[in-house]
Parts: sequence; structure tokens; C-alpha cells
Amino acid sequence: MKRLWRIIHREMQRDSLSAAQMAARLGMDPAHFSRLRTGLLRDLSAGALGRLLSGFPAGRHVEIQAAYLADKLEGAGVTDPPSLSKAVRVREEAPAYGEDIVEAACIRLGINRRVAAALGSLAKGSVGNRRLQALIVSLAGFARKN
Repeated sequence: MKRLWRIIHREMQRDSLSAAQMAARLGMDPAHFSRLRTGLLRDLSAGALGRLLSGFPAGRHVEIQAAYLADKLEGAGVTDPPSLSKAVRVREEAPAYGEDIVEAACIRLGINRRVAAALGSLAKGSVGNRRLQALIVSLAGFARKN
């Protein structure tokens, strides 16, 4: 969580806060905050990430989430996570809300419908399944290298 820590540390310096003060501002247990600072903390729960986000202004939320995801990708074996500016492309048209987003994206990229359906099934099945999520991230990293 070193990228995430850099953002937190920068805010601490900007506001002249101690670690205990910053932990209180973020609603985190000081011991949990210390593990984040020392690098012993490998992941954050959804609740902890939500509390962390609520301690920062809304304008910083994207930066914090990008840092968190980059740290997670690095921990999954992807050595060079994509930068947010290169990975995000905004299009004028949004897919219909009822449309399966994964399948629609694969079709737009020219991927076979069966492959798109399989990816959609994996994505749906990975909700709450950390092992499957880690496997999908590893596969994505492997695909990026080849």
C-alpha cells in the first residue's frame, strides 16, 4: 500500500498532522494506521477504504482509489500497473443500463461472444471471492505481457 501511503503522508505534511491525528481524522484504529504506514497492511476492507475516503475531500477520491488499485495490482504480481491517465478513456455514448457491460466491451473490441460471455460469468462469480478475483487479475497481467 505504498502509493496509498504516499498520498496520506502528503496530506499529513500539508496539514501538519501527526500519525495519531491523521488516524483519528480518517476514522482508523491507530494500530491499523501504523500497519498501513509500515507496509505490513496488505489490503483494506471495504469499510476501511470507505472511512479513508470520507476523511479526504471529494476531489481526492479518484487519486486515492487509483493508488489503492495500483497497490492491489502490484500485490497480485503485475509489476507495471497501468497509469490512470492511460487506462481511462471517456466515450460520448454510454452502454445501456440493462446491457452486460463486460460482454458489450468485449464485443466492441472484437472478442468472440463466447469469450465475452465467459468473462462476464467470471466477473459475476468473483463477487466476494478473493481467490477468483486474484486469478482474474493474474490472468489480465499475463495477457498484458503477451
